[in-house]
Amino acid sequence: MPESPTPQTNLEYEHPVTLGVLAAFLRSGRIIDHVSSILLLGILFLLIQKAPAWPGLLLPTLAIVLALAEKYHAWRVALDAELFAVLLAHPAESAQFDCALAAFLGRSHTVTDRSMHSRWQGARRLLCRQVLCLGLQLCVTLFALF
Repeated sequence: MPESPTPQTNLEYEHPVTLGVLAAFLRSGRIIDHVSSILLLGILFLLIQKAPAWPGLLLPTLAIVLALAEKYHAWRVALDAELFAVLLAHPAESAQFDCALAAFLGRSHTVTDRSMHSRWQGARRLLCRQVLCLGLQLCVTLFALF
């Protein structure tokens, strides 16, 4: 009986394939953002159609706030996708990459170099937060409709 392959436990975060997989998932954040936009348009349409009084504004307002949070995370995920594309093109230049980011953001560059594992976790966390915002937005929007 052939052995089943064991999952790789030592993922090489600097490997071009690994970075490519991360960049692909980050680019998929656009789809999440499009769904959020549709929900946002739906809740705005609901507000225009019904023009609810104060208590009825609570859920639509919460849905709009969640949509704005999702939009913020979508922007950050899209930015990370572009930045990881730069790292993928120049994998040996992570120190210069960190210096360029720090200079653009007006921060002094620290000597500590971020590991690719740390970058991977940060990008994954942003994408998960974007999905969470969308899920909450969907729940609140559906609850507001019914």
